[in-house]
Amino acid sequence: MMSDGMTFRLGLCQMNAVAEEDANIAAIRHSLSQFAADGCDLALLPEYAFCLGGRNAMRAAARDDSAWRELLGTLCREAGVAALFGGVVLRDGDKLYDRAYVISEQGAPLGCYDKMHLFPFRPEHPEAMIETEFFTPGLSLPQPVSHHGWRIGLSICFDLRFPELYVAQWPCDLLICPAAFAAHTGRVHWSVLLRSRAIENQSWVAGVGQGGANAATGLELYGHSAIYDPWGLPIAEVPHSRALNLVVSINKERLAQCRAALPMGRPEPGCGHCACGCH
Repeated sequence: MMSDGMTFRLGLCQMNAVAEEDANIAAIRHSLSQFAADGCDLALLPEYAFCLGGRNAMRAAARDDSAWRELLGTLCREAGVAALFGGVVLRDGDKLYDRAYVISEQGAPLGCYDKMHLFPFRPEHPEAMIETEFFTPGLSLPQPVSHHGWRIGLSICFDLRFPELYVAQWPCDLLICPAAFAAHTGRVHWSVLLRSRAIENQSWVAGVGQGGANAATGLELYGHSAIYDPWGLPIAEVPHSRALNLVVSINKERLAQCRAALPMGRPEPGCGHCACGCH
């Protein structure tokens, strides 16, 4: 479905992903089909949607860039809906990256981003992956993606704690954060961080997460996928950690209202006057 440029229909796929990739792909196919039937402009999949397991399972699930583009392109083309796949394990030589891809409904790549800020947490489970030891951090700031008339900023999970990454993508209509937030941090930080990024950037913000207990890692994931408007008001939220699809329509009229009500006086990209590195 093509939006009119003013409204934008988002599908948030909160998952309880497992270590077995085939089971996750089946769940992803089902959700993408539902989002296509609901007329979504963009489906959002959480971090580690294809594999959420121990180190060996995650390493086995890694693909190179061409293989990921082929798989993700096929999934979107078959379902007929564009999607953000937030945090797949990318193999590049002897290095692994946590990469997000945005793929059109025709299966064409619209953009990608390698996670810059890796989670330093050390789970107690002996097989659990430690991001800072498993992945190589990305070196380049995310580049906003244009889709159906909307400028969309990218990030992944732990990036949410670094506001300068979002300021560097100014001005965006929508900021997206696919995540696998742990419950012990998510209960206190998740909604506060999403809301803060919305207020600071006067943008719509969507956070889509993994939820539930993960047997392979011993982690309890927070879920609670949510959308905040440019004023920082919660528009929709999954009130639990179970798997659920959420569809929400957002609009540029609200974006314009909030920015007119409280002008930020923020420099335009490339002006050379801000300290965020966007120029």
